[in-house]
Amino acid sequence: DQYIRWNKSYEGRMYKATKRVRNSLYGASSFTNFPFYDWRVGEATTLAGRLLLTFGRERIVESLEQQFGAEDIEVVVGDTDGFGVSIDSDLSREQLVAHAEQAVEEFNKIHLPSLVEETFGVDGDET
Repeated sequence: DQYIRWNKSYEGRMYKATKRVRNSLYGASSFTNFPFYDWRVGEATTLAGRLLLTFGRERIVESLEQQFGAEDIEVVVGDTDGFGVSIDSDLSREQLVAHAEQAVEEFNKIHLPSLVEETFGVDGDET
């Protein structure tokens, strides 16, 4: 399975390691006894994460609905790390994954840079 291979790869291990560091810093900065405590860091992180996930889910689901039809797409799971969709289609798993990857790539190249630029005032081309 592609996900298991990626998880064991150098890239996958580095992603997980840096994610742990980011989550630790976020958690520590929200802890009142932490020397660098600042409740605004936790609040800003939560709000930015919620914004990115909500916006991303909307754009990606819209893209999939355009490919398959709105009645064939259903968001079936979601948490702080992402979301999952069910696609009612006769296509193979590999074909469905390719469509989902295309929708994510479109989001990353088009929608995410504009969101970052408009919301945070950061050059979207550097995301």
